[in-house]
Amino acid sequence: MKNKLRHKYVYFLRHKLCRNFINSKGAVTAEAAVNSLSIAMLLAACMSVLIIMHGQFSVYEAARTGSRMLARGESDQVVYERIQDIAPLSDVQVNYSTNSVTVWVTNEPIGVVSWLRTTVVAHSTSGLE
Repeated sequence: MKNKLRHKYVYFLRHKLCRNFINSKGAVTAEAAVNSLSIAMLLAACMSVLIIMHGQFSVYEAARTGSRMLARGESDQVVYERIQDIAPLSDVQVNYSTNSVTVWVTNEPIGVVSWLRTTVVAHSTSGLE
C-alpha cells in the first residue's frame, strides 16, 4: 500500500508538476541569451544617461567660465575658444546688458546618444567689472 502511494506521488511529481521541465533541453541557453540581451540594453541606457549628464556638466562649466571671462573684459574670440575647449561643438550666444553679461551654451552630445537627439543648454550671468 505504501509503495502504491509513493509510486502515485512520484508519478504526480514527475509527470504532472514537472512535465514542462523534463523535456526542456536548451531552455537555459535561451534564457541566458534573453537575459544577456536585457543586461546589454540596460547598460547602454545607463551609459547614455552618464554621457548626457557629462554633457550637461561641461556645458554648465563652459557657460560659467565664459560669463566670468567676459565680465572681466576678455575678448569675444578668446572666450569662444575657451568655451570650445570645455564643451566642443557648442553653440554660444552672448547677451550684454548695462551691468551684466549672460552666456548661453547649447550642445548636442555625440556618440552613443546621438540617436536620442538630446540637447543640453546652460546659461550663466555675471556682473560687469
